[in-house]
Amino acid sequence: MHLQEIYIDLKKKISGQKDSLILVRKETEEINSSSLPPKKYFDPEDIGRRVTLEIGVMFSSPKFDEERDRIIIPTIRHLRKREGYDWELKKGNISIYWFEAFEYQEKIHHRELPLIEPKDIQTALWFYLGDEIKKYFHRDRDTEYMGALRLLEIKIPRDLMLRYETQTMR
Repeated sequence: MHLQEIYIDLKKKISGQKDSLILVRKETEEINSSSLPPKKYFDPEDIGRRVTLEIGVMFSSPKFDEERDRIIIPTIRHLRKREGYDWELKKGNISIYWFEAFEYQEKIHHRELPLIEPKDIQTALWFYLGDEIKKYFHRDRDTEYMGALRLLEIKIPRDLMLRYETQTMR
């Protein structure tokens, strides 16, 4: 799916959702090998996965920037979290570039190929809104979600706070 098609699909999904929380999940394959110069082919063991989350409050509909071939989700500020790191506060919009959108709402599949060319590296992309975000940060990730809401200065929903308190009392 091309980026412009993803943009149209996203625009339909968030129609009328102004001032809503949005979570963008990017799962990217990365080459773990540090060999220089770059190899023509890589063993599957050289390929790792990285998940990046970006969360923020959209203040208007997304835009498509044809000049830079990217989707812009208008936010005043948002958070970015790479796997294994803490939330990082960013000013401005969430951007999704063409190279981050090869697969849309699909899991990266395990490959049985003996060798992988750099051009075959995959990326997957998901969008979550409202209650979908709560479901994404299910029970064992409540503190991560609450931390994001605090950093964005958003009131933590009562049900989430109660669930967290119940878990910590055990």
